[in-house]
Parts: sequence; C-alpha cells; structure tokens
Amino acid sequence: MKHAFLTILGILLIMDLSAQVTRPEGIAYSRKTIPGIADEQPGGGKTTQNKNSFPDSFYLFVIAPPETNLSISGVWLKGQYFSANMQQVHTPVLVAQDNVFSKSIEDTLVKAGSGIVYQIFLDTLQSKIAGQSKEQRLKSQNEAVFLLNCNGTPCSVPVHRIKTLHPYSAM
Repeated sequence: MKHAFLTILGILLIMDLSAQVTRPEGIAYSRKTIPGIADEQPGGGKTTQNKNSFPDSFYLFVIAPPETNLSISGVWLKGQYFSANMQQVHTPVLVAQDNVFSKSIEDTLVKAGSGIVYQIFLDTLQSKIAGQSKEQRLKSQNEAVFLLNCNGTPCSVPVHRIKTLHPYSAM
C-alpha cells in the first residue's frame, strides 16, 4: 500500500514538473479593427465598408521559467523586423472580447500560473536582413520570432501561428 502511494505521488510530481515552463515560450494574438462607418448605396441601402484601413493590433507575450533573466533585442513579425521592449505583467492576462456591445466578456490571453510573463511591445519597423541561416529558417517557418537574451545567451522564441481574436469596431 505504501509502495503504491509513493508510486502515485512520484507520477504526480513528474506530471507537475513537466507542466512547468522549462524554456521561454511565445504566444501571439492579432486583432483587426473594422471600420464601422455606413456608406449610402444606390437605391437607398446602407452597407458597412469592407476595407480595413486600420493596422492590426498585436498582443505578444513570452513566458519564462522563474529566475530567468530576459531582455529583448527585436521581433520578426510576419516577415518584418521590429525593435521592441517588454514588461513583466501579472496573470491572468485578459482583454475585452468586444469593445462595443459586450465589454464584460473577456478573452484569456495568458492563464494564471504560467511562469513569469512578459508582454512585448513593438517599437519601430527596422530594415534588417535575417542574419544566420537558423534565424532565416525560423523567420520563414513562423509568423513571429522573438529574439531574446536568456541569462546572457541569445535565444530565439518562435511562434508558429498568430491566433486571431474577435475584431474590434472603430467608433
């Protein structure tokens, strides 16, 4: 009986350790802003513009193990290179799902207890050519790549797919 208990306890401990973050992980979301201006159409009907004249908004996060010293050198985002900075945020990270009708409904971008979470903020678009073949390969195979320094060593954190959030309406 004691042996079975210790075995189960060991399995639970291993499962708990495997759920923890062991190296930095990236998460990325995008959100479109849709123009909400109605145009007059021939025959008196109204239609909403389909053109999206607003740039996408991005919510970028890196989740690191505790006691990891991180800094950011830049971000490849959809083939373009941006300078960036980051700031530690508290979890859970929530955003309103809709800015017009249901502000009380929120999307959870990062769950609580996910490790140390940093939000990445894009600065300016830079003209940069991907250097090493590894960086070039990561850039071509992923929608986003965060170029970080992890405990003083360069590390790349790829995000294969950027998740799309419910669009906002322009007011």
